[in-house]
Amino acid sequence: MLLNKTIEEINISDISRMLRQDILIAVSKSIEILNINPLAGEMYDGQLLELLYSVDLNKYKEYVNKIKDILIKIKNNIDSFEWICTDDSKEYLEILEKYLKKIS
Repeated sequence: MLLNKTIEEINISDISRMLRQDILIAVSKSIEILNINPLAGEMYDGQLLELLYSVDLNKYKEYVNKIKDILIKIKNNIDSFEWICTDDSKEYLEILEKYLKKIS
């Protein structure tokens, strides 16, 4: 149960659920995870990035610069990621580009 967990115990599944429910404490944890693992996701690679992109930007303005730095770092290193198929990489890059445009 999420209520019994400390912030350190919150995992990708918890964060995904919280982002879908607009629980914004998940934003800072999402940023931390994306910085370590840009392909993080509960169900598929890149799901965390996609969920974070879907959250209203006005709700986490204080994190925009940090997120932008991480997204630029991801974009600069995207060729080093291992993809199951090229469609996955294309979809991820599309979300990444949309997100960069959204926060610019």
